[in-house]
Amino acid sequence: GKFLKLLFDCSDKSQSAQLVGGELETYLLEKSRVARQSPGESNFHALHMVCTDRKDALCGGTAPLRYIPRQVQVYGRDDKPKYPHVQVAVDAVLLGNSQDSEQVWRLLGAVLALGDMDISGDDHQSFIDPGSAAIMRLSTCLAFDSADQQGRAKLCKLLTHRIVATRGEIIATPRDAKNARLAADALARNMYAQCFQGLVSKCNAALGSQAAKSQKIKFIGILDVFGFEQFS
Repeated sequence: GKFLKLLFDCSDKSQSAQLVGGELETYLLEKSRVARQSPGESNFHALHMVCTDRKDALCGGTAPLRYIPRQVQVYGRDDKPKYPHVQVAVDAVLLGNSQDSEQVWRLLGAVLALGDMDISGDDHQSFIDPGSAAIMRLSTCLAFDSADQQGRAKLCKLLTHRIVATRGEIIATPRDAKNARLAADALARNMYAQCFQGLVSKCNAALGSQAAKSQKIKFIGILDVFGFEQFS
């Protein structure tokens, strides 16, 4: 959902209030959906788009499956969002910066790569193959050197170990396979949320949200939370 503020300048009492800007706030972003969906539920449309419209560049031509429900045919509906339209909207928010636009899609590709990692191990430790296809994709999407085997090994260690920094010392404690999977899912959810919030911040900059800091600015708020209208 979202909370939209329409900002009005009320400083001139002799005239009607003037619309001077707007401001968006995220509201109840369901980031848990990134890694787990209810039966019959799709993932976020942007992640489906990575699998269908950007799969050659970001997924190596193979659609990821773990975060994408097989039974949900999101792209078989007439009301589906179209990738070209979304790309135009992203470009508009980012003021035509093609490099920033590409980084958005690469972050989403990295989110899906985290879900496709094969994590093995037992109750005491876990292991991720640094040469696996998912790690190679993750490195590429995050603009790491995918040919750097040592760098890929460090990336795997960050997921399979709990890193604690104390005074003058860094301690790496192995995670079991279950907790390593949970850590990867948590990172995927947080990356998606940060990417989403970054786009909202760009929207606010374009809408002139700085005007809200003035004491002479009043606003009309509109709260839109999808799903609250379903009572069945």
